[in-house]
Amino acid sequence: MAAKTTSDKDSQADLASNQRSSFIAVIFLVLSLLPIITAALELTSNFISHNNKLTVNNLAPMLPPPGVIRITFAVMVSLLISIRGYRRKSLDLSGSITAILVGFFMTLSNTAFFVVLLVFFVTSSMLTKFKSEIKRRIEDDFKEGGQRNWVQVLCNGGIPSVAAIIYIMTIGCGTLPINFTRIKYYNPSLLAVSVVTSLGCCAGDTWASEVGSAIGSRTPRLITTLQRVPVGTNGGISMIGTISSFAGGLAVGLSYYISIYCCCDRTDVSMWDKQPPQWPIILYGAFAGFLGSMIDSYLGASVQYSGYSKESKKILHYRTKDSLHISGYAILNNHAVNFVSSLITTIIVSYGAVNYWPA
Repeated sequence: MAAKTTSDKDSQADLASNQRSSFIAVIFLVLSLLPIITAALELTSNFISHNNKLTVNNLAPMLPPPGVIRITFAVMVSLLISIRGYRRKSLDLSGSITAILVGFFMTLSNTAFFVVLLVFFVTSSMLTKFKSEIKRRIEDDFKEGGQRNWVQVLCNGGIPSVAAIIYIMTIGCGTLPINFTRIKYYNPSLLAVSVVTSLGCCAGDTWASEVGSAIGSRTPRLITTLQRVPVGTNGGISMIGTISSFAGGLAVGLSYYISIYCCCDRTDVSMWDKQPPQWPIILYGAFAGFLGSMIDSYLGASVQYSGYSKESKKILHYRTKDSLHISGYAILNNHAVNFVSSLITTIIVSYGAVNYWPA
């Protein structure tokens, strides 16, 4: 009886400690939003300013509107990929339909956008199926193949899709080198970096969670307290998961770097005359993967509920009367956390690229 009483007291103490750490994490999160919002407003203001200058000087759009061949290609490719994803259970029906729209706008706007989207989708789908038997044992909401629905597709592809639509409307259709020093290249460069960093963030988070839960440490640590938590807990981090997040972003950044040289119109010599180096996009993509994963973990540990079911012996991401609380408040669900982390990462890394891209 004494041992049981001691165990109950320890559980209550751990619960109180986790609640305190979650509260502090939420307060820190709210305070950190101010500089992020400021950076977002500055980027938006700069984009509008540069677009106005281009319009006044009759320099926009830089690229031609989409032709019949490009539209047909975008439709066919997005259809084929979405149907394949549905058949392989990477997407459910709603996710497949939404993916058609996301793929269409990404492919229509910029071939390099299509390439990075394809790299993200293919690698994420493969890793979702990687050692799925292990994930089935620890995840209460496990789905064979992932079966992402329309909400998940929009949370991952929403920001890149909006950037692609703006790209079509203000720039045209085609691939341009990244250059923040010249007025006519500023806006397409900002949109390109936004696409890469957003997808880099999503890739990093997906790689970290899928690889980390399959072959990572059996006892990851909660990012806010560094206490050991069960595998699958929101906000749990491990060394292999962290390395995987960097690798996921690196894959996205590298694919865009290669695409720039393969897809840009190199017959226009002036376009490539004295252009800044393009290799930093690889590093910014990798950093987006790492940072996005850390932000996602921080949000997961603070504003997303994690509990443990004694009955099923699985991690729960929703509160039940019998679940044991591990960490976090039930403020956001997993979809919202993914979207918010992607948005914050895109703002931070894009702001850094604009101000610190080597000449």
